[in-house]
Amino acid sequence: MNIGAIILAAGGSSRYLTNQHKLLAEIDGKSVIRTIVEKVVSVNLQLVLVVVGAKAEAISAEIQDFPVTVIRNENWNYGQSTSLKCGLRGVPPEVDSVCILLADQPFISRDTLIMLIQSQTKYPEEIIAPVYSGRRGNPIFFPRKYFQDLLDKSIGDSGGREIIREKGAHFVEVKDRFVIRDIDTIEDFKNYLKN
Repeated sequence: MNIGAIILAAGGSSRYLTNQHKLLAEIDGKSVIRTIVEKVVSVNLQLVLVVVGAKAEAISAEIQDFPVTVIRNENWNYGQSTSLKCGLRGVPPEVDSVCILLADQPFISRDTLIMLIQSQTKYPEEIIAPVYSGRRGNPIFFPRKYFQDLLDKSIGDSGGREIIREKGAHFVEVKDRFVIRDIDTIEDFKNYLKN
């Protein structure tokens, strides 16, 4: 099964109230965007697309040495769904499923990604989503048959949730709390550094 990834990295970081974009903040000397891209590249997917918008040049420069395709979303300020659609339109026909990742979840473990990839391979027709302590998290894997639904039904900051509600999913219980945690505020970032 050919599985690709779309990393959504276009948002304006509006709740991260500092003069620095959250994806450029550093963890152990490495930016948030570089941390997540490095992890995704390491699991050997068919392709990795990174959708950028706000601070596009700076974020693209951080990952220019990785084997990824950067797609620019000029309408990023209209919500995450615009980035999702940009990414989906860039997926070539030979890719059977895509893993949708949020760039501000840099601490998801490589083992979790591998487990979810294995689940998608085992259940190729089903949406695959992680669950931690009863809460659904990210990333989420969508087989190609759902691409058109995502393109048609994603608006603003919503997209995949509606499709999962309507079509169902295969949920994978994980021990990785970072599937339900992202970085929105400077407090979130400081909490990450403590844990």
